[in-house]
Amino acid sequence: MRLTFSPVAFAAVLALLWWHQRLGSSAPTDVALALLAGAAAAEVALMLGRAGHQAVPVVAVAFSVALAGLGLVIPDDPAGRGTARLLLLAAAVLAAFLPHLRAAREGDLERLAATIFPVVYVGLLLGLLRELGDGPAGAGRIALVVVASKMSDAGGWLVGTTIGRHRMLPTVSPGKTWEGTLGGLAFAAATAAGWVALLGPVPGLAGTPAAAAAFGVVVGAASIVAGLTHSALKRRCGVKHASALLPGVGGVLDVVDSLLLAGPAAWVWSLAWGLS
Repeated sequence: MRLTFSPVAFAAVLALLWWHQRLGSSAPTDVALALLAGAAAAEVALMLGRAGHQAVPVVAVAFSVALAGLGLVIPDDPAGRGTARLLLLAAAVLAAFLPHLRAAREGDLERLAATIFPVVYVGLLLGLLRELGDGPAGAGRIALVVVASKMSDAGGWLVGTTIGRHRMLPTVSPGKTWEGTLGGLAFAAATAAGWVALLGPVPGLAGTPAAAAAFGVVVGAASIVAGLTHSALKRRCGVKHASALLPGVGGVLDVVDSLLLAGPAAWVWSLAWGLS
């Protein structure tokens, strides 16, 4: 199921970004990010609930959708989105506290933390991927991040299952090996370099294959760390997958987890690239 689903999902994402490019509008990407964030935030809230930390799912999902979908209402203004993002985070904290304006009860602190955590972990982090999406090259930038990130996952799995021998963090993710980690980085670097060599420079991210390879290493490393944080979260919640929404794969969070840090890493890279 995983080997069948992954290529189909990958093709669907690239088709969506092609539509973004053809329309000259980020709306398709913004809608997709908002939906993915809402589903993933709901999964995180449910996982925390299974671990005994009940969240307020409506708050977690609503603010995650709003943070990831900011481009729908502020499409071409990074500064405006930055301000709105801070205001939404402040509003999320206020909304999480509103039910607690009463006498203290047992478990209040857990409920507060469990409500705010999905907003930051999913809504904020996934929404930062959108910061690459402005302008004519926006779809191409996001596509390169998604491709490099997922090739890091694929390379890590392929190399790890074939020649992986040395466990990386067995108490967090028993399947992760150092060989797989190096393989994932190599796949991400090679994919990014090949992308630029074949399709040309990606404005704001990489102008040459060598720069693209370095970018691939950064995105690949961020994807690996994101996978480890996701594994740590699932282990603490006592679950194997974020949900059973996608048979044989898990949940939405199991699919987008690498982008939670790959997107912010690529955004920071783009800021440094723009200053160089």
